[in-house]
Amino acid sequence: MELTIADVQKKKDSNRTKISQSFSFHGSSSNRGLTDCSYTLCSINYLKACKHWNFNIFSIERLTDGHPILGLGLYIFERYKLIEKFKIDTLVLFNTFRILENSYHQDNVFHNAIHAADVVQASLCLLRDLRNRKVISNFDFACSTLAAFGHDLDHPGVNQSYLEKTDDFLAEFYQHSSVLENHHFRSTVSVLQKTKLLNSLSSEKWQEFVRRLKLLILSTDITRQQHYVEHFKTFLNTIENSGRWNDTVKQEIVLVQQMVLKCADVSNPCRNWESYVTWANLITEEFFKQGDQEKERGLHVFPTMDRLLTTKQKIQTNFIQFIVLPLIELWDSFIQSKLSGYMVKKCYRNLHVWQSRGSSRNSTPVKKTTATRRTKLEV
Repeated sequence: MELTIADVQKKKDSNRTKISQSFSFHGSSSNRGLTDCSYTLCSINYLKACKHWNFNIFSIERLTDGHPILGLGLYIFERYKLIEKFKIDTLVLFNTFRILENSYHQDNVFHNAIHAADVVQASLCLLRDLRNRKVISNFDFACSTLAAFGHDLDHPGVNQSYLEKTDDFLAEFYQHSSVLENHHFRSTVSVLQKTKLLNSLSSEKWQEFVRRLKLLILSTDITRQQHYVEHFKTFLNTIENSGRWNDTVKQEIVLVQQMVLKCADVSNPCRNWESYVTWANLITEEFFKQGDQEKERGLHVFPTMDRLLTTKQKIQTNFIQFIVLPLIELWDSFIQSKLSGYMVKKCYRNLHVWQSRGSSRNSTPVKKTTATRRTKLEV
């Protein structure tokens, strides 16, 4: 029997209702649903695929009826037994991710909950290489994961320059230093304090968690990119000279965690073209939207934000050459995994697509200069 358009739409609506109920404790037919996390998670087994690099993050947004952070958060904490290890109450976990999700602005074109979920999923893939080598603890893993969830929390959809030019309160409050990143960090800590997600930690361990969270989220300030690149190069030279990474040194663990989050945050060009170009469209539109607002206010507009002076191709070509590749190649030089090698190759391939479209006729041809593949890293 052929289905009419109305039948198909009815089926979609029915599926959406079932999915929506699975993410609400009120969807339970008994009180058991309030405390049994497996009940809540039974309908999101499809998230098992999120451990694969080419997982389509936009499918999470659709399948969870617009709750990508909630769905991914519940899955990760259950899958990696963080609920047990940190003695987390299921209701508290649920409430935490609902608040985190609601703290992202849905009307942001790019910096929204889906972007946060995308960075979490990318971090998860990168962290797997470290977990497989048993060089990060459960505490490290939880810090990195929660930092990824909160790394752009309450993002206003404009950059620091815009906040400064408009005399926004945040710019003054954070003294014009990593304004957005400090705000994301403070906002994330505020949520975790409110919900008491990590209430099982000792006072000393909680302070260490907050310190670590700050170091991770502040590392995503793209204006300080060179600082982290040089720091990581020094770290790699130390490894090369000694032939071994001393993974017991806390500062080095934190540096590696920072690189994971930084790479994940700019990893869109390392994805399949279909997914990547979707993100490229979104960030370009958010840039141009800011530029339009600046023009309306009579403010100076940087070329990157001016839809009349630049193109998506130019923005992405520069982004890959000057931001993404320096990070990804350093990470590949360090971890030397199948995933890191794949990310580098995919990034170059996507760059060449832009170049073949004539977007970089006036740019210097890109060369692989960062990483000479070392012998397999000992840990």
